[in-house]
Amino acid sequence: MSHTQGKTYYSLLGVGPQASQAEMDAAFIAMQKVLAEVVDSRVRESRLQKLEEVYQLLSNPLRRSVYDASLQAGQAQRVVLQSEPAPSVRTAHSLGGNLLIKVGIGLLALLVMGYLYFGWRQQATLDAYQTNVKTMQERALSMQQEAIRRATEQEAAVMASERYAEDGMETAEQRAARLAIEERDREYADWNRKMSREHERAQDEKERNEARKRSEREREERERDRQRQRDEAEAITRLERERQTMFNRLLSERRFYEARELARTQSEFDRIKYAEKYGR
Repeated sequence: MSHTQGKTYYSLLGVGPQASQAEMDAAFIAMQKVLAEVVDSRVRESRLQKLEEVYQLLSNPLRRSVYDASLQAGQAQRVVLQSEPAPSVRTAHSLGGNLLIKVGIGLLALLVMGYLYFGWRQQATLDAYQTNVKTMQERALSMQQEAIRRATEQEAAVMASERYAEDGMETAEQRAARLAIEERDREYADWNRKMSREHERAQDEKERNEARKRSEREREERERDRQRQRDEAEAITRLERERQTMFNRLLSERRFYEARELARTQSEFDRIKYAEKYGR
């Protein structure tokens, strides 16, 4: 540690002195991910250890206030790395962070739109189903009243028929009443069968609607998962392309230490060694 050289604790995290705890948490996690990709284990462990020490100090309100006071007085401790920290790391991190934020916002917008569309479809289906149920209830009530009226007439006709039967004869009116009762009985039986079929059809339609809605929900979830996977793959590809571009630029500028921090594969380390040895 030194009071005159190196990076301030805030600079190491990539935030300003006014950063909130949530911003420091996000920056700490992001820097951990960036440093975890450094192939050189010695450099990686050293940087991670220093990053952890700085984060623990700034996460403590009392220790942070003491550090801020010393920073304003020009006596704050600074982190000294093996060489000047590579701006390419912060640049790649910034680009990657912005890209991930955009991807996250896009995914959130897709989820919100899907939720609103699903809610609209569900409400429309529910309204149609409630309308059908109300119509069927009204029809059932009307048929029930008609059945009660017919049953009353039938009971009256039976009582009249019994009275005439006691006299041992059946008049033309009794016969007509009996035939009318038999006809109403057949109509009532037909009505019962029709209502039973309509109830079965309504139940089948309800089950088909529920199965169709389940199928649509599953299809939408699968599509959202595929879209999320495509977005994540595209984001990873873009970050890797930007890293390789930055690596090639550092190599062409002979900034070998910074290029080594971005290197991931053995072939990239070999390119750095070759460039250091032969100058190209």
